Amino acid sequence: MLNPPGAKIFIEHIDLRKYICTLREDTPKIPSPNCWDLVGGGMKKGERPLETALREQSEEISLKLFGIIYLTTIQGETRDQKDKVISRMPVHIFKGFTNTKPEEIEIISEGQFPGYFSLNEILKLPNTVPRLKYFIKKYSKLLH
Repeated sequence: MLNPPGAKIFIEHIDLRKYICTLREDTPKIPSPNCWDLVGGGMKKGERPLETALREQSEEISLKLFGIIYLTTIQGETRDQKDKVISRMPVHIFKGFTNTKPEEIEIISEGQFPGYFSLNEILKLPNTVPRLKYFIKKYSKLLH
């Protein structure tokens, strides 16, 4: 099954040098419930990848974002609770920056709470979505 393309964005705090992830809601109705993930989501009809990334960021969390750059496009997968692939789609990856203090960030929708992590910390979290760990391991040079 092929889902619509998506867009995700690595948001780095310029002073902390850490990235924001959000803890996904803990409901079995969504892929990877109760797991840490980047801000992002599916593209709407007629939307460009950067438009998707910006829309998703403004819908999901409140922060100031600047210096956005395109990194790459990967083949994304959504897996069920038994780790079976249930869909595939291209995912456009961006990087942006913020100077919003961690305590000032609020979840607007689609998440329990935000956190700032180094790339190594993200890799060590037991409940990070697998595609995020894969991306960091394979493309960490793009993030530096």
